[in-house]
Amino acid sequence: MSDMDKQSPVRGCVAVAVVEGSDLSAAVGAHFGRSPRFLLVRDSGANVQALDNSHAEAAQGAGTATASLLIRNGVTVVLAGQFGPKAEDALRAGGILPVVVRPGTRADEALAQLQPEMLRAAD
Repeated sequence: MSDMDKQSPVRGCVAVAVVEGSDLSAAVGAHFGRSPRFLLVRDSGANVQALDNSHAEAAQGAGTATASLLIRNGVTVVLAGQFGPKAEDALRAGGILPVVVRPGTRADEALAQLQPEMLRAAD
């Protein structure tokens, strides 16, 4: 049994904010809008794509611009260490469920901790 088979099933598209790395061993980043990269996880983790966040260095509005980026990429759940209030509002308005995860947690471990009701949001 692979490590993927041990995880909670991930449906839809879940984005995980990471500082560096492009696979599920990457650590969850502390700040949503300032995260330089997101892992887009589909098909129960079988399909992982790294998406660079061109808004991470914006002088202002990084959170809402990043929310728009994820909405355009079909994300339904996003994991990060924290979300600003405007970013959280933009995510929720776009149909994305923001989930706070302890920064530094491995992406695969964070995905495995998602509750069933959160996974239904990713259907």
